[in-house]
Amino acid sequence: DYKEANFIAALKYLLGASLLEMDNTEKVEGEKMRHVEAYHTAAKLSESCASQYEMSQEMAAAALAYKCMEVACMRVAYDK
Repeated sequence: DYKEANFIAALKYLLGASLLEMDNTEKVEGEKMRHVEAYHTAAKLSESCASQYEMSQEMAAAALAYKCMEVACMRVAYDK
């Protein structure tokens, strides 16, 4: 299922971004951007999934996808 594959990808980006962020003990500019970009990608994928789930009336999945988008956006905002 396309929606499920996109949502799994979004979750993997969230996981990867959090691992990059935790590993980033030194604030090297290039490293900092890598996890911010991963969070940004996770937010976009999550938003896309949420709208797809809404169109198919899967509201619980849409709510979860929106929450993932919110987490990713907050991590981007927190890092700036």
